[in-house]
Amino acid sequence: MKRYLLIFLILVNFSAKSYTQIIFEKGYFIDNDSQKIECLIKNIDWKNNPIKFDYKISESQSSESIGIDSVLEFGIGDVSKYRRYTVEIDRSSELLNNLSIHRNPTFQKEQLFLKVLVEGDAILYGYEDGNLKRFFYQKRNEEEAPKQLVYKAYQNKGGYIGYNNQFRQQLWNHLKCEKISLKDIERLDYEKKDLIGLFVQYNGCSGEAAVVSYEPSKKRDIFDLTLRLGMAYSQLMVKSSIYGDYTSTVNFEDKITFRVGLQAEFYLPFNKNKWSVLTEPTFQCFISEGVIRDNVNKIHYQSIEVPIGLRHYFYLNHKNKLFLNGVFLVDFSNNSKIDRENAVDLEIKTRNNWAFGFGYKYRNKYSCEVRYQTNRELLSDYLYHSANYSTLSLMLGYTLF
Repeated sequence: MKRYLLIFLILVNFSAKSYTQIIFEKGYFIDNDSQKIECLIKNIDWKNNPIKFDYKISESQSSESIGIDSVLEFGIGDVSKYRRYTVEIDRSSELLNNLSIHRNPTFQKEQLFLKVLVEGDAILYGYEDGNLKRFFYQKRNEEEAPKQLVYKAYQNKGGYIGYNNQFRQQLWNHLKCEKISLKDIERLDYEKKDLIGLFVQYNGCSGEAAVVSYEPSKKRDIFDLTLRLGMAYSQLMVKSSIYGDYTSTVNFEDKITFRVGLQAEFYLPFNKNKWSVLTEPTFQCFISEGVIRDNVNKIHYQSIEVPIGLRHYFYLNHKNKLFLNGVFLVDFSNNSKIDRENAVDLEIKTRNNWAFGFGYKYRNKYSCEVRYQTNRELLSDYLYHSANYSTLSLMLGYTLF
């Protein structure tokens, strides 16, 4: 098993280094001298607003990195646009254990790249940093920097959670339009979808001819369901002791076992679907024998494994991609035991373990994966018995939708 694990790790390391695709897309940036430079920008579909980016002037040239201090604005096609501003931002936490006792925002000056969400007579910007989400607004041709739309959760004097929804008053004061009523404003949540809808509506109401929304019109994939069939090379070693003084070891015969599962994969909304969370209930069964001092031990072990973990993709092109994943395995055994000749049978109660996989996917439809599982304890209820079960499996998948 160690030899197979070593080969598996070498393949994973080689593939991760060799096949990570770098995607540069047509874009531009404006430097501090207001000069516009047409270029190719590495589009990593930022979750958090960036402070720098990689670019190259042409496909044949090597890439360079440029930071926020040198760029007034940059954009990638009609996908995204960022502008540099020095703004007043409130970074008050919304985590329950860190709520402020003050209702009013605590502003601090920062130089940021703000993402343009809607552009027209009124401009909506977004900023994201981890759990922090803030929105800013500005009227076209205003010399002042964008202002933050204020929303803050805080702990009031009674110990309850209060909310400062000043952003609604700000929008009511600055986005006057006969088609936008006070009820429309009062129904708004401090969410990107709600605010984008309002700014698009206002710009249309004001007679703005060219309203640009940088939210993608095409819905991204958010969920896959894949049927998985495979086989595993499985090993089991059982150790027993008498009051810790005497130890016996039974090596059961290695077996090729079959597995069937259904994988649900949820793509995270950033980095171009390169990250996903997955779970995969899988049925597996291991039947084998081991002999010690002419006594035959038989195992019948079946269970439903439920892995929960994270996957990262490496795009080769629009048809082919590789992936790595790590999962935590929760195992539910059923009617499983070790029958021991001339000794008391052992009931199987398992512990959880980890697994790591490397695979390939074609056209988002067909896939294969090699997965290594760390040792799983099968006799968790016993003090003087231990059973280490390990597998190296090959799984084939067909994505249903």
